[in-house]
Amino acid sequence: MVRTRKRARSLEAVPAKRARTETSHVESKKDDDSDCVVLDEEIMPRETTPIIDLDTVGEVDINDDSESGEKLDVAANIPCENHGARPDYDFNSVTKKIQLLKKKHKAAYEEMQTGIAHHYDANIQKEQTILWKLAAKKELENAVRKHFPRAKLYAVGSTANGCGSFNSDMDVCAVIPELSWNDSMIPSGKKIRNPAVVSALHRIRQSISKNVKFARRILYIPAVVPILQIEFTGKFKDLDVDLNINNFAGIRNTHLIRQYTFIDERFPMICLLVKHWAIVNDINSAQNGTLNSYSLILLVLHFMQCGVQPPILPNLFELHPEEFSSDLPVDKIRWTNPKYPKSENHEELSAVLLKFFEYYADFDFSLYAISIRRARVFEKHLLSLKDREYPLFIEEPHDLRNTARCVKYDGFCQIVRSFQRSQDILNTFPSLEKLGIRVPKVKS
Repeated sequence: MVRTRKRARSLEAVPAKRARTETSHVESKKDDDSDCVVLDEEIMPRETTPIIDLDTVGEVDINDDSESGEKLDVAANIPCENHGARPDYDFNSVTKKIQLLKKKHKAAYEEMQTGIAHHYDANIQKEQTILWKLAAKKELENAVRKHFPRAKLYAVGSTANGCGSFNSDMDVCAVIPELSWNDSMIPSGKKIRNPAVVSALHRIRQSISKNVKFARRILYIPAVVPILQIEFTGKFKDLDVDLNINNFAGIRNTHLIRQYTFIDERFPMICLLVKHWAIVNDINSAQNGTLNSYSLILLVLHFMQCGVQPPILPNLFELHPEEFSSDLPVDKIRWTNPKYPKSENHEELSAVLLKFFEYYADFDFSLYAISIRRARVFEKHLLSLKDREYPLFIEEPHDLRNTARCVKYDGFCQIVRSFQRSQDILNTFPSLEKLGIRVPKVKS
């Protein structure tokens, strides 16, 4: 059974949100159906800006064929060459190329600069929306605590990482100390879902159905990381929530990306745009064998660490190892905005975007993998035999697995073609509209 969540789209909008596969239909409804809504009705946006749908960790990975168990930090002792970028990348020639392009198409270049900023302002999630989501999270937390009194719920992914659009759904991780760390793990080498987590999710489903007034539909999804999908009505109408248990890596990843958004606003600006571009090019669907949103964000992060000089973003694992340690308990994570040193790179947004496509259009993914933890590329032959089989390898900063393991060969070819085609377009004429991204004109 395939369910598509429909959303209204403006003329500047991108295709509707990807369909999600439901492998288990465990539905919970209130006895009083007066608050129920039709499942496939058009959900009107809360704002009248162009809509994109950023969902960083919300895609359900049903068929994960990756290896379980502890991963080795294979990039740890590799010398950092060419500033960590791909070895054949020529910083100077790319900079000169873009300077000539700017000189030739000055008006278009400046219009693209303004367009990137306006695209961000129009689509970034506003504080009012975040507070609205957090109110729903609080109601869910109260319901979870009926069974697990020590539980705490964390908003993860696009709601909390600073790169979410105003209409993105909310992903939530329930940290439940009553379930030990071992109870939350999938045994090494076995593709089974832990029965303690599955049992806990069903108990939580019953509690939410009983205690959360506006939760109108609750599904259990037996994915690699099992989740509950919750649809709301009433005061939380339009909100969909995916809830998992003790997925600590998701919390740490959200914290990491959030801290990078504090350092330089160009990071979330380019992330939002790249996400929109990926949707337009149909390469943003884990279910269809292309990139999930988190991998897209990591591609931008690696580029801003290594693909520009001086770098826009530092390596926080090296600067503050204690703050970003994978061993740090999640309740000790500091979510405030610390005073990180500002980058010495002051390149314009247009130049950053153009360089992003220059960097990845000729990236040899068959030879090189990407490490965020070490801020460098490394040769794929250093990976395990299993990991070398992936057409594209982006190392997850904390658990060191491949965030792009969902990418299949056909999807990979489509990704490469999209980068190369977009590079060719921008080299001819710098324009967001030529990339398929239409941004309304700013009213003077």
